[in-house]
Amino acid sequence: MKIPETVEYRGVPFEFGDSTIIIPPLTTRLLEQNEDHLDALDEHMFQTNSRIEKNMQARKNGTAEETPRGELKKLAALIKNHLVPTVQSAVRKNYTANQISDEEISELVNAENWVSVFTALLGNSPKKKIKNLGELQPASENGTLTATSTGPGFAGV
Repeated sequence: MKIPETVEYRGVPFEFGDSTIIIPPLTTRLLEQNEDHLDALDEHMFQTNSRIEKNMQARKNGTAEETPRGELKKLAALIKNHLVPTVQSAVRKNYTANQISDEEISELVNAENWVSVFTALLGNSPKKKIKNLGELQPASENGTLTATSTGPGFAGV
């Protein structure tokens, strides 16, 4: 595996062995192509949050239930069948199959980091540092705004 150090699309860095890969956010086209996968992930996250909230309330009331059996198996299937294919489509924006295989990408995602990986696909992450693309100066006498800097992604005003 030969992972290049520079990539075309910005995203969230993830450690992968002794290399780092950049997972870019999904484009509109990739969101549409992965709609079924994203729906499954969204449903799982909603159900999980509901169970956690119910269990927390039950603990307060002294009626907490045990964690239902099979949750890890469900999570593993969700990661394998829905998250990994979506990650593979996003990673292909920056890397060819010769640089990192689909099998290697599937090794990147695990039960510990799957939420961070999912969040990266949506363009958000606590790991991501947002570059300051410019600040607006106070309005001029005629009421217009001007930018103090320009750069990639800066539309100006």
